[in-house]
Amino acid sequence: PQPQDAEGSSHLFQQVLDTCFALAHRVEVLENDKVAQQLEIIKLKARMKKLEKLNKVVAANTPIPAAKPKTLTITAAPAVSTRRRKGVV
Repeated sequence: PQPQDAEGSSHLFQQVLDTCFALAHRVEVLENDKVAQQLEIIKLKARMKKLEKLNKVVAANTPIPAAKPKTLTITAAPAVSTRRRKGVV
């Protein structure tokens, strides 16, 4: 084997190791981000539940004003004759 071949494969091996290290580091960062996002989701869900409970309490204690009752005035209608006339059906 020539020294150039050994030097070339050593350089290639180092590139592979560097790439592997970079990818492993990237995976670690992504996993940490995922854990942080899951924690944030848990916190937000707990906050939502708390706000929903508070909203229910406020809604239960809030008086709802009733609408004014509408009065209907009925006027007397003119009397209609119900007599039958001869020959008219």
